[in-house]
Amino acid sequence: MTKLTNVDAQRVLAVIEDMLEKLGWASHLTPELLQHISNGTNEELIKTFGDDLLRRFQLTMQLERQFESFALQTDGTSMTISEMQQKPDYDDVYKPLKKSVRDLYRKLAENPSAINAIKSMPDGRTHATLRFLNSLSELKDLTLRRLTTTVEEDKARSELLEEYMEKEKQANLDRRNLQKELNHIRREREKAASTRTDLITKLKAELQDLKHWTQQRSAKLEEESQAREEFQRKAFEEKESVLSSQLQKVTDELSGEQKSHKDDEDHLRKRKMKIENEVEQWINKYDRDMDAKVQEVVDIKAMYEEERRKLTELEEHFAKIDAERERISEEQEIIAERQRKHQEKENFRHRMAAKIQAHWKGLVTRRDFEKLKKSKKKKKKAGKKGGKRSKPGSAK
Repeated sequence: MTKLTNVDAQRVLAVIEDMLEKLGWASHLTPELLQHISNGTNEELIKTFGDDLLRRFQLTMQLERQFESFALQTDGTSMTISEMQQKPDYDDVYKPLKKSVRDLYRKLAENPSAINAIKSMPDGRTHATLRFLNSLSELKDLTLRRLTTTVEEDKARSELLEEYMEKEKQANLDRRNLQKELNHIRREREKAASTRTDLITKLKAELQDLKHWTQQRSAKLEEESQAREEFQRKAFEEKESVLSSQLQKVTDELSGEQKSHKDDEDHLRKRKMKIENEVEQWINKYDRDMDAKVQEVVDIKAMYEEERRKLTELEEHFAKIDAERERISEEQEIIAERQRKHQEKENFRHRMAAKIQAHWKGLVTRRDFEKLKKSKKKKKKAGKKGGKRSKPGSAK
């Protein structure tokens, strides 16, 4: 592989920088953002783009949907590029989409405000897109380093690489020695593991003895707990009898209190009736107020429906106006295309006429030139004949 010259490296670096710049703002055109632009839901972007750029966005989205429909097979899967290229109408679908995308990106590149508006939107780029941009940036940095690296630095790097390779060989040798030591350590560990197995067997026997002692201790503790439970049951029965007598006393006191509070209860019942009447009056007043509010809400809803109907009429009116504008724009483009083709035909006719006239002039000139040559030859022959006739007279 030959090393790049400075000029070639500068060209590659310029191409990568230009591609990075364009891909930087083009990567912000996520499917969600394109859908907002196509539907016209983002008013700020629509104002920034303008009618021409917005129309190009919508045209590109339409062509892209046509291309996706073209690539869709009957079983719901998409065809590959090679499969699509074998179809006869592939160019009719692919070339308009390619041209529309190029024109759209050229128009965006000429509109810095639109690019800034796209960059200011929430970043919805995927992880794969960011990795691709980082890879291109690293490629640019690598090209720049190769461009700025001198012959001495390149030679130093080669020597450093040889030194690293020598260190790698030494490291492999050390690794083999360490592997031998590791095998020795493993054998020692296996011996230690055998010793630990014997120790575990001994400890299991001791654990079995400990379990037997624990069972005996548990039986003794159970007997002690049963004796303690019997003692606590007797104490509970004695305390229950004392509390029962106290309960009877408290019940008698409660009966006396109920009799004394009966008058207070009657007074409170009367007061309750009075308060309930007042509450009923307030409820009636509330019902009347709510009826008035409901009627007011009904009137407001009627006004809202009327305003919404007018809004619908205005939206339909402006939709018709937008459709008329789009139709006029398409007609103007068709007229311009016809004028361009007519002008090309006229130019072609003028060139052909000029060629025919030049060819005719050449024919006429050659014919006149031939006539002139023939006339000169006749004059020369006539002169020679006259000279021969005059010679006998001069001899006399």
